[in-house]
Amino acid sequence: MKIRKADDTAWVGRIDERAAAMNRPAAAIEGIAIEGIAIEGIAIQGIEGDRMRNLIGWTAAWVAGAAGWWLGGRLGLAAAVAVSAIAGGVGLYYGYRWFDENLK
Repeated sequence: MKIRKADDTAWVGRIDERAAAMNRPAAAIEGIAIEGIAIEGIAIQGIEGDRMRNLIGWTAAWVAGAAGWWLGGRLGLAAAVAVSAIAGGVGLYYGYRWFDENLK
């Protein structure tokens, strides 16, 4: 597990080989570039943060879409499709928004 300096000229420690191998720093902590690592209260960023944001957003979209399908299904198939699509979009938006406000 390694960390590279932001300019990539020297190794300065060991943290995560995967992040160092990607060679795409997302967060700079005291001159050291790290990607996808959260260290003691540092915001979730990089690839791992994007994965968590997507997981939360799409899970919220799935739950909201299922609820929309159930509600719209009482009116018919076309209503179920329309309400489910709208509810899924709203769920995705609020899932991302919740992540940004609480975990970023």
